[in-house]
Amino acid sequence: MPKTFLFETCRRTPHPLRGGVAGTKFASNATIFVLCATLLLGVGCAKPKVVEKELPPPLPVEYVVPIYAEVTKREEFSGRTWAMKTVELRARVSGYLEKINFRDGDTFTSDTVLFEIEDDVYTAERDQAKANVDQMIAQVDRLQSQLNRSKKLIVQKATTQEDLDILGFQVNEAQASVESAKAALKKAELNVAFTKVHTPFVAPGSASSEVKCWKIGRRLVDEGNLVEEDKTALATLVTLDPIYAYFDIDERTLLAMRQTKIGDSEMPRIEIALAGDSATFSASKIDWQDNQIDQGTGTLRSRVTIDNPDHLLSPGMFVRLKVPVDAPSKMLTIPEAALFSDQGQRKVFVAREGKFPKNPVPPAKPAAGTHGDAHGAKPDHPAADAKPEPPPEMVDGSDIEVRSVQIGWLEGDQRVILSGLTPKDRVVVSPLQQIRASARVEPKLRGPNAAPAPSVTKAAR
Repeated sequence: MPKTFLFETCRRTPHPLRGGVAGTKFASNATIFVLCATLLLGVGCAKPKVVEKELPPPLPVEYVVPIYAEVTKREEFSGRTWAMKTVELRARVSGYLEKINFRDGDTFTSDTVLFEIEDDVYTAERDQAKANVDQMIAQVDRLQSQLNRSKKLIVQKATTQEDLDILGFQVNEAQASVESAKAALKKAELNVAFTKVHTPFVAPGSASSEVKCWKIGRRLVDEGNLVEEDKTALATLVTLDPIYAYFDIDERTLLAMRQTKIGDSEMPRIEIALAGDSATFSASKIDWQDNQIDQGTGTLRSRVTIDNPDHLLSPGMFVRLKVPVDAPSKMLTIPEAALFSDQGQRKVFVAREGKFPKNPVPPAKPAAGTHGDAHGAKPDHPAADAKPEPPPEMVDGSDIEVRSVQIGWLEGDQRVILSGLTPKDRVVVSPLQQIRASARVEPKLRGPNAAPAPSVTKAAR
């Protein structure tokens, strides 16, 4: 029936109970309500069209496998470098400073004349002392000759015993005068030598012969000034190679080191690095420790000796020392770059295997009236013609698991893992910024998780 005819009929038909115009209006409203309910019921029973949507391809990532490596537990300490020797140069003789043979800040690896003091007076005194020695020797020869003649005359009764004894005493006095003159000559020669101020290198084989390099500061006196014996400071020299590093060890670490059942020859070397520098040095062992604990800090002052052939270290530098406190052992390690922090915890991304739907079906948005009435109430019974959806097709793949780990010390570019990983885990190392938890990935092995590459290590003692 056409809508116009239906509405016209409803408008003209009086209500059986309510007559007149009021009944006609009520009938029209009831008819409209029945039609709307029928339309909504038909739409709600209609089956929604399923739209399949494929997920984006898995994100390619690179991973490494944790390996067991032989590492050494170390404790890190802060220290300062210290010159093995510090020498303040002073004038040994008085005089005018004639020449300076260096530039401020020069280094010296051999015996070098640094300052020259006027030596004319001291050269003359040396020559005079040498002449005195010759004079005393000639006098000894004269008296000895007289003594020899007197010995022959005493046999012939031509001289007295007293004269012979006097000549003997005079010979002894003359010989003593020769020794005194020689000593004066030696002193004069030393004064001449003291007019040349040298670097304090010593003869090979002595206790201080291990010093290979000195560095001088600025000159404290210029040419033309009068310097006084043992009073005027000329400059300061410090040794650069080798050089000391002093640091303080706490009691706990000290006990752990002393309880280690390993000989000094087998103990790993001490690693030493500058602040913010990747270049490292090494020392064989601690060569000196104080004889008592500092009661104020609970630490023991210790020292190592470092070879410094490139003169990279200077006295007073801040250094970090990684001191081995136990024998080497095998521990699980991963690259430091694979770790990240989340709320104060160290974590890693692990690529785990599993099965995932090939074409997952997203839940369709229900049409109006599908799942309930106008107030959102769900129907008690599903539609009669609704069919169960078939299970999605599953495929093999990998996704991301965020895992917390307990870390140990840093060994080169490898981080020791105390717990949280196994050698079978696949630890993602790149790209960490694009990964999130449960994301599908396509893992690819970067390569064997080799031991850390050796850093730049200077000559070791």
